[in-house]
Amino acid sequence: MNQTDPSVSSPALRLVLDALETEGTHTRRSLAEATRLSDSTVSRAIRLGIRRGLLIRKEGADPVSGRPCRHILPAPGLLIPLLSLYPHHGSLRVLNPGLIPEGSTSVELNPTFTPEENLRLLCRRGLPLLRGMTTRTGLSVTSPILVSDKASAPAATLAACLTDAVGLPPLLMPDRDDCIARALSAGALPQKRDAASALFMRVGNGDHACILLRTPQGGWTVSSLGHRLTPGLRRTLPASNCPPELLRRSVIDLLAELCRFLSPDIILLEDARGILPTEEEWRRLLPEGSPVVILSPGEGGLTLAERGAALLGRRALWDRILEASPPSGVSRE
Repeated sequence: MNQTDPSVSSPALRLVLDALETEGTHTRRSLAEATRLSDSTVSRAIRLGIRRGLLIRKEGADPVSGRPCRHILPAPGLLIPLLSLYPHHGSLRVLNPGLIPEGSTSVELNPTFTPEENLRLLCRRGLPLLRGMTTRTGLSVTSPILVSDKASAPAATLAACLTDAVGLPPLLMPDRDDCIARALSAGALPQKRDAASALFMRVGNGDHACILLRTPQGGWTVSSLGHRLTPGLRRTLPASNCPPELLRRSVIDLLAELCRFLSPDIILLEDARGILPTEEEWRRLLPEGSPVVILSPGEGGLTLAERGAALLGRRALWDRILEASPPSGVSRE
């Protein structure tokens, strides 16, 4: 074998890809620390990732020492369509593999339509954006990721509808709760690392709520106890065109009621309408010991669920590439 061939085992490369999902700047040294692999194994995994078209190197500075070094980033060679489907609202974001939106569009949907009808409407509005993005960038578009709620419609029905409307089968169809758990597991919540349970609630274009529990591995998973939270939230909130103060009061009352029998270690709020109380105000409104964190939009305005869906979809894409051309060679050193 050629000595310059960056031979490395599949598990080692996948550990490096796992580490790249966490927030922050990644260097060869930080990846070696995160994966507990030797420097030489990480170097070979990076070179192999570059050859597979998954990674690139970029000159930069070490975030700790400030010394010049090379940052390891996902290769920006593809466009990833991400569709989010709610009863009243839908959106399409076109992301690069760095999970940065390159373009987006949204549409108000008819709640009396079936999820399939609303999905077709969203696709019709989004196809011009996809065509324009491919023409402008010259990049290929992957199969789309569709984020919805498990109870909205059978997955097979939505998959067939999406394939017919876009011309490509879905790359992934994650449930919104699982997307939120994935984003939190990847470091979207730096505070309260000791929290064992969380109540998530989003108010705005796509109301949603769920309960999450910390896993033994330190990540987050969805609790089955919270399956009825989203329908209850949507029934409680007034119409979208109601006065902001009425909407604000409804959310305050709902959270106060929930906290009477729920005791999550942390409450996470996404406020797409900009009308909810501040974290300081919540301390006075809720029972003591119910800390609230207002989640800020991610880069490009990504919601927590969108970021988690993009992480899941990108990883599914990477795994397909690796499975189509598996690396060979040595195992972990």
